[in-house]
Amino acid sequence: MNEKKKDENACIQAVSLEAADWRDGKVEPAAVQVPHEAAIRVEDGGELLATLHCSPGNLDDLVRGFLLGEGFAGAADDIHSLDIDGKAGVVSVELAGGAKGSGKGQGVVI
Repeated sequence: MNEKKKDENACIQAVSLEAADWRDGKVEPAAVQVPHEAAIRVEDGGELLATLHCSPGNLDDLVRGFLLGEGFAGAADDIHSLDIDGKAGVVSVELAGGAKGSGKGQGVVI
């Protein structure tokens, strides 16, 4: 049986799978949690900046770090807003002055 755990602020956090556990020379049934990756679109004013493949938890920190690291924002204050729609897999941001930074990585899948 596959069971999906949901988080309101993320797509799917983990999937529970049936597995076999080997202990003390015996095999016993076990359930294991495996992380699930999702494609998350990062958009500024509806324009796609990038698609990030990630475990969709802590998206706020991930997207802020991505925007700063890739030069879309020069400083944390350049990120005016960040709205996460986990069900749709979209993070909408508003950057200072509509700045697109260096533009490196625009539209790329990471």
